[in-house]
Amino acid sequence: MKRALKTLAWTLPGCLAAFWLLLLFLPSDVVKSRYATLQAARDDSLFEGGWLPDILPPSSQDIVTVHNLDLNEASGEFRFAPEHYPWLLARTRPAVRQGREMRIVSQDDDTWVFDCNGAEGRCSYRNERQHP
Repeated sequence: MKRALKTLAWTLPGCLAAFWLLLLFLPSDVVKSRYATLQAARDDSLFEGGWLPDILPPSSQDIVTVHNLDLNEASGEFRFAPEHYPWLLARTRPAVRQGREMRIVSQDDDTWVFDCNGAEGRCSYRNERQHP
């Protein structure tokens, strides 16, 4: 009996370590992409996949997208020339979220929330997908 307990005491930590290593190397259902320019995002069909509405200002750059495929959610950020902020304003509508002025776009069952600083030319975004 003592021998079995000793074996278990040595084997159990090894099995737990192997399990955590396995989880570390399994493919993730979160996909992160980076695009240097708006054209690079278009070339990769970012907007056609429905992961982001095609409303970004023409000078958009440093576009980062994070897609959680299991939860069907998306978020990210991008930068743009501050003089192109009116472009974004014309394609979104104002809303208040968490006590802050934001910009939103609704498409099908998605509501995209853009938290922007027009003077600095940057936005972060997330979708608020309606789940059935």
